[in-house]
Amino acid sequence: MTLNNLIQEFKTFADKHMMINDFGYGESYDIGTTKSQTYPLMWVSHSDDNNFLLENNIIPEVGFDILFLDKTNNQQTVIDNGFDSSNVAEIMNDQFEIIQHFLFYIKKQLLTTKITIVDANAKPTSDDMNDILNGWILTIKFRLPYNNCSIPLKP
Repeated sequence: MTLNNLIQEFKTFADKHMMINDFGYGESYDIGTTKSQTYPLMWVSHSDDNNFLLENNIIPEVGFDILFLDKTNNQQTVIDNGFDSSNVAEIMNDQFEIIQHFLFYIKKQLLTTKITIVDANAKPTSDDMNDILNGWILTIKFRLPYNNCSIPLKP
């Protein structure tokens, strides 16, 4: 399975999930700049955490930052009896649940491959630049099998 296959698997999840309306791939600063996004959104970027284990073999590890975001309503936030009238709490709850669905799905999809999840963690995020967004960034790292194929060297 290649990186392209893995990203396609992420897109398949987003396309099938009833609580995700759009999928994107690229740098997170591109969200909403190249096309109008439909929310909730799943956005995939490469993380900085990529390396190779050089023991008996070469084992690549690749990381992704996957954003699960929704648009915050733009009504005036009013605290009434201790409750915030914006939909931020609902967004955080829903997007965290989608992360759990994603991890279950991707782990199940990888059962037939030799790809394993090395690590996964989530942290809250928000963006108030163009669209006012809230959600989570899932940082996930995969260990890929190296297939020891012939190196395409010129004679």
